[in-house]
Amino acid sequence: MICSEVFVVRKSIVPFVLHEFVFSFNNVYKGLIYWFQGVVMVVVMEVFKKWCGLLVVEGAIDGTHISITKPQG
Repeated sequence: MICSEVFVVRKSIVPFVLHEFVFSFNNVYKGLIYWFQGVVMVVVMEVFKKWCGLLVVEGAIDGTHISITKPQG
C-alpha cells in the first residue's frame, strides 16, 4: 500500500509533505541524523534494495530512539 492510500491524500501532495517533514526534522535534530554520501550511499541503497526490494532508499530512522513531541492543536 502506498502513502497516498494509507493517509487518504492525493498522490501529488505526498512528496511535498515528505520533503517538509525531512527538512523540519533535520533542523530540529541537527547532528543526530547522518546523511550518507558517495560510495557509502550507493552501498546502503543496494543493501535496502536486496533486503526489502525498495529502490532509492538511503537509510531509515527508527522513531523509538528519538522522542517526538506531538504538536499542540
